[in-house]
Amino acid sequence: MIRKIDNELFVYLDSIRKDQNISQEDLCFPIITESLYRKYLKGSVKAPLEVIEALSNRLGFRFDFFMREFSNQTYQENELVTQFFNLTIGRNFKEAMAVYQVIIKKPIIQKENQLFFETSVLIKRLFEKDINSFYFSKAMKSLIDFEHILKKSTVSLAEAYGLGLLLDNVVKEEKEVIAKKLESLILTPNKVIFGNHSHVINLVALHVVKYLEKEKLYERELLVLTHAIEASKEK
Repeated sequence: MIRKIDNELFVYLDSIRKDQNISQEDLCFPIITESLYRKYLKGSVKAPLEVIEALSNRLGFRFDFFMREFSNQTYQENELVTQFFNLTIGRNFKEAMAVYQVIIKKPIIQKENQLFFETSVLIKRLFEKDINSFYFSKAMKSLIDFEHILKKSTVSLAEAYGLGLLLDNVVKEEKEVIAKKLESLILTPNKVIFGNHSHVINLVALHVVKYLEKEKLYERELLVLTHAIEASKEK
């Protein structure tokens, strides 16, 4: 059976190709066509693992070594993107920009990290008043696929924080919808991929509490505060 995967390995493979200054034509022939290579890279077609193995060998890597380096690269990528996010929400913009410059030197491999990074950039622009709340709301909704995320049972760290900021910047009719979504996530924190960043639970909860306080929904406010505190202790 031919195993097929998403394009993340192919993105990493293509970054090595560029580093070695090898053309797509030289790498591909006679394994696959350039047209198919570009489809694999874009993700419109999933590549058989056997193709990636053959191409990695062409680049001079044993496949087990290639996979190990891919794992190391994605780990480092995640660490950098998370660092950028934390510096941004901490409003340490000078250090955040230094990390940003490191990140953009190479393509981001994992889709989750790409979303995390783009969300963080948008948050940074809002905090630095480079964009207004209207533009932020419109761009954030598009970035996190707002209608879809309201139906998702599990969200990422950046998506949860993005929703919290949206709660402060959308029209009144949308605030209750977002607040209820965030409340459901706070009440079941295992539905949010916070990792080791439990402080973000409290940051998200603060946005919800601010809204509930203004609307005088005190019972819901108390419930959110209680669960946020407990979730932080558990982490």
